[in-house]
Amino acid sequence: MDRLRAAWPPYPDLIAGALLWGMQMLAAAMLGLYLRNGLQTSRLAEVAALYFAGGLFAWPFALPVARFFAYGRQPEARFAAFFVTLTAATILMTAFLFAMEY
Repeated sequence: MDRLRAAWPPYPDLIAGALLWGMQMLAAAMLGLYLRNGLQTSRLAEVAALYFAGGLFAWPFALPVARFFAYGRQPEARFAAFFVTLTAATILMTAFLFAMEY
C-alpha cells in the first residue's frame, strides 16, 4: 500500500512536469526537422502541436507508473524505470494523437 501511496505525485509536479515535458518534446521535434530539412515543411504547426500534445498528455500517465516501479529501488533502477516509462508513454500518446487526427 505504501508503494501505491508513494506513486501518486503532487499536483504541481503533474502540471509543471507535463508542460516542461511537452516543451522538451516540441524542441526535440523541431530540432530534428531543422537538421533534416531546415523546417521546410507545409505542416510545421501541426507537427509542433502533435509533439507538444504527445508530451503534455503522456506525462500525467507516465509519472505515477514510473514512481510505482521506482519505489524503493537503487538509483540505476529508478533511472531505468523513468526512462522506459516516459519513452513508452510518450511514443504511445503521440501515436494515439496522430491516429486520432486521421
